[in-house]
Amino acid sequence: MKAGSSLKKADRYGENALLAAVSADQLGPAEILLRAGAQVDVADRNGRTALQIAALHGSRAMVELLLQKGANLNHPDSEQLTALDLARRRGHLALADWLEKKGARPGAIRPHAPTGPLLERGFQTAKKDRALGKQNPFSGWSLLLIAAWRGELQVVERLLAQGEDVDFRDTEQKTALMLASGRGHVAIVDALLGAGAKVDLQDAQGRTALLYAAAEGRNHAVVRLLAAGANINHRPDQGSSALVAAVRGGHQQTVLALLSSGRTPNLTPQEAQELIVAVIRMKNPRILDLLLQKGPKETLAMNRQIALWTAADEGEPLTIKVLIANHAVLDQQDRYGQTALARAAMRGHKAVVDLLLKAGADPGIATLNGNTPLMLAANMGYEPVVARLIAAKVKLNERNQSGNTALMLAATSGNIATVRTLLTHGAKAHLRNKKREKAVDLAAAAGFTDVAALLKEHSGLNPFHFGTL
Repeated sequence: MKAGSSLKKADRYGENALLAAVSADQLGPAEILLRAGAQVDVADRNGRTALQIAALHGSRAMVELLLQKGANLNHPDSEQLTALDLARRRGHLALADWLEKKGARPGAIRPHAPTGPLLERGFQTAKKDRALGKQNPFSGWSLLLIAAWRGELQVVERLLAQGEDVDFRDTEQKTALMLASGRGHVAIVDALLGAGAKVDLQDAQGRTALLYAAAEGRNHAVVRLLAAGANINHRPDQGSSALVAAVRGGHQQTVLALLSSGRTPNLTPQEAQELIVAVIRMKNPRILDLLLQKGPKETLAMNRQIALWTAADEGEPLTIKVLIANHAVLDQQDRYGQTALARAAMRGHKAVVDLLLKAGADPGIATLNGNTPLMLAANMGYEPVVARLIAAKVKLNERNQSGNTALMLAATSGNIATVRTLLTHGAKAHLRNKKREKAVDLAAAAGFTDVAALLKEHSGLNPFHFGTL
């Protein structure tokens, strides 16, 4: 050490050179300072000695050095916590076990050390891990965090009664409330909230207890947290809100709990559209109805439309009913010119087609390529949909931009039941497209000889004689 340096000089936090070395877990400098005469039991402004700080950090080697130099094993800090208490609070169970064997005692506010299955398993696990050279998975956790994560309600209650810091954070800034919420330990969530846990604290990634619960689908915990005033619209930087997290996780009951909370979720237009599509795929019309009511008002009409198109794609008649009741525009076309009816028809969703037609959807609206819902269904071979559209009095012989009719498209797909239905109701087999092809030509070229034969019966042609008329 430099001549004239003071071993007793402390900074504004009451920390001198020895305490600084111990806080940084610098074993060599600490040993030099002690040999030079540093007082081993000097305390900082919180009343903590070097030994207590070493125990708090879980440094067994530093603790051993300080004890060798005569450190007071049971010195209490300003909160009456001893080295044993601090080691346990931070989850350094192996060190706490060792200190206890050395005669360490808990502080005055803890006349009895916490016991029970949690601590017994914790101590035994720590011993095994130490013997195997493993790192303690709960390193840096207080006993309260461990108990909250494991669901040990009695241990949590006892720790809280003994004055454990309810908002203690680990190295990743997680609290007991976050861990209990994410694990769905509702009784522990209640106990922590009752003890004054701050509901909107954030971990190192900006996540709150509500986000932990929502992402894991812990709807009962979500209800408790919302009742305690949790911010439903909090989102980490570049992260998602609780509602978005719950929808993405497919947690329907949690989504319902959030939407039924009486609070309005602050969704961006993009989020609202994403959630609408996801909710429709959940097949839960009630959630969709709530989401439309709670979503951004400025994009409500577009959200309804996206919902209608998606429900048509997915073949969800109950959802279609909700959207019709929410005044969705039935004949609005997407960027390809497809209406909800066209989208349902091309996917064979007869129940949806039926609902839309009964609600007044126009079956004659064509896409940008000129395909009507009848053509789209015929092309895919969906005979029940074709039959339903024919019953709606659609025009059978309309042509698309290539000059193809519904019959020609059905012939190309080779679905004989669809071809027969069209022919039975008056589709004309002799018409040609812009390439001068008839339906029979298209069927024969595609190798559908049975369809070609059926068409021949309606045209008087050899089914393998192309383009002569």
